[in-house]
Amino acid sequence: MKRNFVRFLILTFIYLSFTYFIHPTTGDEVWNFGFSYNIAKGAIPYRDFNMVILPLYSLLFAIPLKLFANKLFVFHLFNAIFSSFVLVFINRNNNIFSVIYLFLLVNLVPVIYGYNYFIMLLLILVLYIEANNYKYKNEIIGLLLGCILATKQNVGLVLFLPYIINSKDKLKSLAYFCFPSILILVYLLINNALFECIDYCFLGLKNFKNNFYKPQSVYMCIIFIIFEILLISYLLIKYKKSKDINYIYLLVFQVLVYPIFDTYHILISLIPIFYYVSSKIDNKKYYILLSIIIAICYFNNEYKIYLSNLNNFEYGNLGSSIVDKNIEKEIDFFEKNNKKRIFIFTDDAYILKIAMNKEINKFDLINTGNMGADEKKYINEIEKICKNKDCIFIANKVPTRQLIPTIINYVNKNYNNCGEITVNHYYFCSKKCK
Repeated sequence: MKRNFVRFLILTFIYLSFTYFIHPTTGDEVWNFGFSYNIAKGAIPYRDFNMVILPLYSLLFAIPLKLFANKLFVFHLFNAIFSSFVLVFINRNNNIFSVIYLFLLVNLVPVIYGYNYFIMLLLILVLYIEANNYKYKNEIIGLLLGCILATKQNVGLVLFLPYIINSKDKLKSLAYFCFPSILILVYLLINNALFECIDYCFLGLKNFKNNFYKPQSVYMCIIFIIFEILLISYLLIKYKKSKDINYIYLLVFQVLVYPIFDTYHILISLIPIFYYVSSKIDNKKYYILLSIIIAICYFNNEYKIYLSNLNNFEYGNLGSSIVDKNIEKEIDFFEKNNKKRIFIFTDDAYILKIAMNKEINKFDLINTGNMGADEKKYINEIEKICKNKDCIFIANKVPTRQLIPTIINYVNKNYNNCGEITVNHYYFCSKKCK
């Protein structure tokens, strides 16, 4: 017990040091932090701000933000604690090599704390518990898979199929699986946010397909597709030979790569496979080969460390001093125009709002697929707000892949370009005469 506690402290320290001070924070991570940040400030998901996944992860990590400090450091600290707990827990079989390499791979992704990372760790726990004889094993796995459903609905639903098919007491298994989602349902009903949740998380999926991301080139896309086909074939063959249900869990987990078909999502879907395969191997040559591959990948990574001075991001590595300078200019712009309604249609809307201690609303994340079934309703709301109030729109100079063009085109068509705020952002004001 004492040895495991020491391992836990060491891993937590390394995780926190690497992810907060060394590896640059990404946009996805800021969005995930922003969801929990909002809840900690009293906002209700879907009703007060938009998300396209179920809220378990955001609700859980809002708790330490509420109790301690609503800062990125606390968000990282408790993610590091959870990560270390999982790694120490699965080391009970004393396969320290599998844990070490899992740790290295997880940090190579790079770590982007958020719902995808959370469900990946939950799946690793499921794989470990399924492979060992635990009392109440089926019940624990049901709860863990239910937590995945209450975090990311599409992944949870496909993982449910092998679980319920493999279960001997299907009614009992269904009850354990549904329990986390029932708690979420009660939370949404109490806060009058159920309809908005259905709109964003389910009805809006028809628009989310437009967010399909292809790799940098057609050739890379073809390579990724071939790789996924080979991987699925391998898992099917392993299952056919062993009848081990874990290989089916790993197979259906590949749904994670759709529709954001990029290196990050593929790596996240691969890490549980690596863990499970390596946990069954006791071959020094295998680990030597992995050591070489991981070392090459680490040396190819360039970490530009800049410790931020922004409020609520203190000493976190946001990647560049340019981020701080741009946000500071935008904060000055807000203060000078505090009597006007300002919409931020840029990728760093969350950073700006959090740095100003402002609540985030649904207009701060206008990514394709993140706006429910009827994306035009946002334009109707903008027109209603701006009918009797002066409005300003901050927008990127260069369009980005994820920001929905419908709203950006509306702003360009109806408002005048009034100047530059930063090297990356214009602002639009005064409606054009028709």
